[in-house]
Amino acid sequence: MRPCRRVRRFWPVARAISAKPQKNYYAAPPQIERGLREHMVGVEGRAYLDMVNNVTILGHGHPRLADAVHRQWQRLNTNSRFHYASVAAFSERLAALAPEGLDTVFLVNSGSEANDLALRLAWAATGARNMLCLLEGYHGWSVASDAVSTSIADNPQALTTRPDWVHPVMSPNTYRGPFRGAGSTADYVEAVMPTLEKLDREVKGLAGFICECVYGNAGGIPLPPGYLRDVYALVRGARRGLHRR
Repeated sequence: MRPCRRVRRFWPVARAISAKPQKNYYAAPPQIERGLREHMVGVEGRAYLDMVNNVTILGHGHPRLADAVHRQWQRLNTNSRFHYASVAAFSERLAALAPEGLDTVFLVNSGSEANDLALRLAWAATGARNMLCLLEGYHGWSVASDAVSTSIADNPQALTTRPDWVHPVMSPNTYRGPFRGAGSTADYVEAVMPTLEKLDREVKGLAGFICECVYGNAGGIPLPPGYLRDVYALVRGARRGLHRR
């Protein structure tokens, strides 16, 4: 069956009106019209296994999620400035999953917005502005979250255009990095030290450290065991030392 004229115009129109930085991964992307679980389906009926999109936890068209959204949409559609039973119950369950000491929920619209807020909270809490981040990392499209993003997959100029308050350190990439395998944790933790020592010499305040738990743009690579625990300890120690000065 040949696609109708509207379908044939899908890709040329999308390419003409979409911003060039909005990548499509393919020279001629498949023209998708619907999804079901782990599959996406094109306008000509071909199914594709979706290993790229940000929906892999539940998949496309999950009936329970679709039903919950439908029921809530019929009842009330507002932001969190108006408290209601569903958002209160959700926030309570979310807080219960967080580590001890994290007991307050601030709902936002996206990962970019969440990371932007995290940076602002770190700045407000410490009175400092300098942030450590990891090479190959991606944190979002907002001004602040983009500033701490160093992945050249999204921005070929990322490594040469960071603000002076951003301090990238070696990526703990155990697959392609200089130290490989699960036993490389100590080497990657040690690689953070030169940057901390430089900030200490220059007496520059340190607001915090941001990284992905799993490297998305670098290929879905998990951090080596114990890396976050050890780096957190270094950063908190350095922050206390700089604060005492």
